[in-house]
Amino acid sequence: MNKIAFLVGNDNYDNPKQQLDCAVNDANDLSVALDSLGFITETYTDIDRFELSEKLSDLSRKLKLYDVCVFFYAGHGFQVKGENYIACTDTQFEDDISISHTGYKLQEIINDIDSSDVKIKILIIDACRTYMSGTRGESSTFAPIMAPKGTLIALATSPGQSAKEDKESGHGYYTKALLKHIKTQNITIEDMFKRVRNTVYMETKGKQIPWEHTSLLGDFSFNYISEISSGISYSKHALADRDYEPIKHGICYQIIQKALTHDYNYQNDIPGMLSRGIQEIKDEEPDDIFVLGRNMYQSSAVAFDVQHYFDDLHSKLSKYPKDFSKHLLNGMAYEIFFDSDGMLRSEFKTHESYKKIIEELYEPIYDECKKFIYSKVSGYSQAVVYIPDKKLDFSIYLQPYSDNFLFDEGDYYRIAEIHLDGINVMYNRKGTDYYSLEEDYSYSERAVQIPDCEQKLIEKVVGRKRGVNFTFYLDNKVIEDDIKIIWSDNFRLIKFLD
Repeated sequence: MNKIAFLVGNDNYDNPKQQLDCAVNDANDLSVALDSLGFITETYTDIDRFELSEKLSDLSRKLKLYDVCVFFYAGHGFQVKGENYIACTDTQFEDDISISHTGYKLQEIINDIDSSDVKIKILIIDACRTYMSGTRGESSTFAPIMAPKGTLIALATSPGQSAKEDKESGHGYYTKALLKHIKTQNITIEDMFKRVRNTVYMETKGKQIPWEHTSLLGDFSFNYISEISSGISYSKHALADRDYEPIKHGICYQIIQKALTHDYNYQNDIPGMLSRGIQEIKDEEPDDIFVLGRNMYQSSAVAFDVQHYFDDLHSKLSKYPKDFSKHLLNGMAYEIFFDSDGMLRSEFKTHESYKKIIEELYEPIYDECKKFIYSKVSGYSQAVVYIPDKKLDFSIYLQPYSDNFLFDEGDYYRIAEIHLDGINVMYNRKGTDYYSLEEDYSYSERAVQIPDCEQKLIEKVVGRKRGVNFTFYLDNKVIEDDIKIIWSDNFRLIKFLD
């Protein structure tokens, strides 16, 4: 899962009466913690309004690359006539007009992040600060904030309260508690913030109670550790192999060069080269074998001889040394889900050969491979519907299809919603909103029977038939007979529920 965190901490304001002691520490130390949890971090301290605006514009342009975004601010915060502001170093504190003209509207930041395709948006605001020993500068509070869909907003205080700094620890009480709990393994973000709230409440003797508002649609953990570990790892250059340079110039290197021509005439040589080089492969590096597997699966989309290789994948793999087969299969499976930048694909690569790969993962000899791909995709549980070893039960809701001038006479139906665990998981191609029958109409639609529809849905989730069950409904009644369903590829299945 690709994660970015944008952190701001302001201590040194132009107005000498508004100086703080701990906000910069809060931003810097939380940045270190998030970096250790796999976030790309951008941290800015004592930043003025112009620079903050520039940095936020840069953030907006790159958010399309990420699945999770955290925005953190530590410093002064205010509300003016129900509008919330965070203070930059050059914010003028004299009166409401000065604050509204020189502060930064929190709602603008929320809107900018919300307008991106980021699925999980987290805003953490440790503002409205005073010291436990008394007020330093002006004390203010935030107005209540509502979180847009897919967003969690966490504030250091409940509406009407002010936040406290603990000079002894060098942190605000809120960020101090956040640093204590954020690395706790495998707890949801809601449970983590509940622990933060309890800690702050106890340490401030009830004078400060943190507050959250969430519209997250699924579970997220800052420190998710898969319970299944394969013990297999590859370098970041192999996992993001766009510019991969093989470690050895052996047989893997030679075959990868053939694959990278993207010419099926050359790619058709791959199975023969691998067969002839079988004596050499025992000395190949794991990264090289893994990347070879990725390129072989990619080549199978167009090269007939490579497609034929996958038709008999089990037999082919059995001829190689065990470790070679495992690394090769891992690369093939990884290529289904992840692109050359190591990012989860918006649409999984599911041409015909993928079925053989998924089936092979269930062979006992390749249990480590199944664990490897499980460990990689399970971190994306907000997006990946099917994960090996997980049983899925889908409910497919149909409605009559009246525009059947393109088809033979008879009754036809279209898929209106697809539910998993009671939640609609049928999204448009961008994955940004629910699929709409009207907006997402496609001239590539075709009529299929229920068994064909089930197979196409299995391909959508990169599953296998034995792991997925479908029940079709019309007018909330289970359909027993086979019917004609109009199929369109113009949707994605995205899991927003664990």
